[in-house]
Amino acid sequence: MTLIEINWNPHRRELRMFAVALACLFMLGGAFCLQRGGSGRLSSTLFGVALVVLSVAWLTPHSMRPVYFLWMLLFYPLRWLVSCLLIAVVYYLVITPVGLIIRLSGRKLIEKHFDSETSTYWKPKTETRSPEDYFRQF
Repeated sequence: MTLIEINWNPHRRELRMFAVALACLFMLGGAFCLQRGGSGRLSSTLFGVALVVLSVAWLTPHSMRPVYFLWMLLFYPLRWLVSCLLIAVVYYLVITPVGLIIRLSGRKLIEKHFDSETSTYWKPKTETRSPEDYFRQF
């Protein structure tokens, strides 16, 4: 029930975009290490890995397929959790308050209620239509 499914047959462009995103992630990690005053060795290694990922993806994008599938499979549970949480948040922060406001205002959106005293629930239409209206339905 994730909002985004795994693409089992990614195109070259999608593999390259994945590689660029992965390289950006490694670059951010390297920049974070440099900013925090960590070892320059770790940050230069992360920058080097980003450069290798970009080079490999540019020259042979199909070689990124195993990394792509591994990444997608590792983060699939996280994607499922985020999807469920997002749907729950939308339900409880949007739909529930709207329903409560409608109930508190006493407004009925649907004019249906069961009445055991009535013989029928049919409501006759008083609107008359001309024959031309049947040819222009919308």
